[in-house]
Amino acid sequence: MNKRQEELLGMLIKESDYINIKYVTEKLSCSERSIRNYCNDINNWLSTFSNVRIDRISNLGLKLIDYDNERNMVSQKLRREVKKLNSSLYRHIEILNLLLINKSTKITVSDISKKLYINKNIVREEINALINSLNEYELELSIKKNTGISILGAEKNIRIMLVDYFYKYIDNFRLNMEEVEIFHTVDVIVCRNIMNMIEERLNMRFTDISFKQLTLFFIISIIRIRQGKSLNLNEDYDYGNLTEILDDIEEELKSNLAININKNEKIFFVSLIQSMNKELTNNQNLIIDKDIEKQTKEIIKLVSEESGINFEEDVLLYEHLLYHINTTSKQIKNNVSLKNPLLEDIKGRYYFLFNVISDAIRNNNDVYVSEDIIAYLTLHFQVSLERKKRSREDFKRVSIVCPLSFGVSTLLKVKLEKKFDDIKIIETIREEDLKRNKFNKNIDFMITLRDYENIHIPKFITTPLFTKEDEIKLKEFISSIKVKDTSYSIMNKLMISDYFIQEIDYEDVYECIKYLAERLVKKHYVDKEYVNSIIEREHACPTYIGNGILLPHGDIKYVKQSVLCFARLKNPIKLKNGHHTKIIIILAYKNDNREEFQELFQEVSRLIEDEKMVKEIMNCKIKDIKNILI
Repeated sequence: MNKRQEELLGMLIKESDYINIKYVTEKLSCSERSIRNYCNDINNWLSTFSNVRIDRISNLGLKLIDYDNERNMVSQKLRREVKKLNSSLYRHIEILNLLLINKSTKITVSDISKKLYINKNIVREEINALINSLNEYELELSIKKNTGISILGAEKNIRIMLVDYFYKYIDNFRLNMEEVEIFHTVDVIVCRNIMNMIEERLNMRFTDISFKQLTLFFIISIIRIRQGKSLNLNEDYDYGNLTEILDDIEEELKSNLAININKNEKIFFVSLIQSMNKELTNNQNLIIDKDIEKQTKEIIKLVSEESGINFEEDVLLYEHLLYHINTTSKQIKNNVSLKNPLLEDIKGRYYFLFNVISDAIRNNNDVYVSEDIIAYLTLHFQVSLERKKRSREDFKRVSIVCPLSFGVSTLLKVKLEKKFDDIKIIETIREEDLKRNKFNKNIDFMITLRDYENIHIPKFITTPLFTKEDEIKLKEFISSIKVKDTSYSIMNKLMISDYFIQEIDYEDVYECIKYLAERLVKKHYVDKEYVNSIIEREHACPTYIGNGILLPHGDIKYVKQSVLCFARLKNPIKLKNGHHTKIIIILAYKNDNREEFQELFQEVSRLIEDEKMVKEIMNCKIKDIKNILI
């Protein structure tokens, strides 16, 4: 629906009686003929999901007929439609439709303005935004007086760009492909049948994202072939086990849609099928190049070294990563650069891990690896972390406090480790350590020989030689203790000085980051090179993680001592991506403590979703920040 149709349906939903047609034409500034056409289009739209329709009687006017009390459902559907129509993504889809799919004559700014019912200035803004996006696909938007607006570039890149846009459009507004008005229903059905045939013949399943992307590639290719827009690949290709499948695809397109595909189209389809992610099943017999195996092990090794977390012992991570990198290598070989629709979500949700993987790969690899690929790798490593987290939850972390001899404390530790596989002894400490507050707070409980009133951590009191009776009591005690929620204890610990916790006033985010980084240099926590590295990284890979928080970081090799620098802005700064930041946190971390670094990962992830905590640090007194993050 267009904007006027949406306004007309909105008027009818609110009224229970007939509305005079003359009143409607004046309200919408259009003719009676336009109103008739609008009613027909709206009725076609309503018929796809309800029995509601517009009744038009010349002497009475217009009324929404609702026999089955579906008016509320229509109203909700309309609100979603309005949201779609008002989105920049919808306008880009409509512009691309005019330029690349339904183009019959030259397209001008006026044509787009009339189609979208928006003024020419907004059209120009959308075109400028589209130009920036097209650059990513090595495409160019040309505006000439004689030929109008057109998109120039390789046909392969045009198709990849269209698939990325339509995938995002369908995903954002939760549409079925049949609901995309630009597509013909028969094309969608035929392409879906082709997809089912490919999976059945290859005895595999594409991931949900890849299934939709490949279906869209077939649909877009059909549209472009009809327009006479052919591919120019100029390369030979080994079809391998896909020869018969290609024959079936060719027959399906020819018999059902009268579409003939040439050699270049076949090569393109083969490269797409090979480049799409498939679900990994236990019974698959994979033939994987030795170089891929070596590359996979190297990536795991590099990320382990960069993060301080040992991923090399995770066999499942290796297997899943091996399978994924095998597919990714085919994407690179086939020059099929697919956008990761989850990229921004992954960068925000798993910010730390994404950047660690990015640094590890890019600093040790001559081949450029895109953020889209890094985001997929991040998911695999995050799954590994979750497995580690689950195993962490299987045991409870314990400290032993023993004021007696070293022999007694060692005996107690050995007995406990032998009899209890659900606890982990973190440290054995003295009473003197308790008095000086020098002990690990990140534990679930203490095992002591007596009570300590000033220590507010759960305590189990045992006898020095740990008898059978002590053993029975400890089992009961352990079952009653929940694993400690560490909150933000690592971040709190890294807030070494009030000098690094402040409220500041800047208009430029890079000047703000530079100011904070220079304070770290001044106090000798980082080398002076850290300043340039953090600015360069922020330019290359913005670190906005949501909830008004920015988490910039510099190169780890310039960090002398781990520290957290917290700044709250007096006035929010608008970033290039349109978001506003109010909180800037610089985490300069050496990652020399693997376990602590892993806990820090969890804290950063938790903070992103902790709206209550974010609201509290946004509004509290700046001197209270350290006490709040505890």
